[in-house]
Amino acid sequence: MIEILLGDTYYNQNFFNVSIEFTDLFAGHRDPITIQLGDNPNDTIQGHINRTANQNGAPRIMGGVQMNDWIQANFNQSEIMTVQVLNPQSIVLMPN
Repeated sequence: MIEILLGDTYYNQNFFNVSIEFTDLFAGHRDPITIQLGDNPNDTIQGHINRTANQNGAPRIMGGVQMNDWIQANFNQSEIMTVQVLNPQSIVLMPN
């Protein structure tokens, strides 16, 4: 499990960065990633991985407006969001 602090940027933008310590759990630059929003396996969106946004190559998960809307509906700013990695191209955002 990966914990993401939903500060101003992650709470209000369409992406979040993953710490470099978890980099090997994710696919490469521009690879697609399936993002499950909460507990329902049918509630998924498609995003992509950006590995050039961070100088150290750590993955940035680009989830778009749908991901951002879900985060704002399920969390308050400054809360912690837990991310479960299912495989290098599939994650689950755990509801609060």
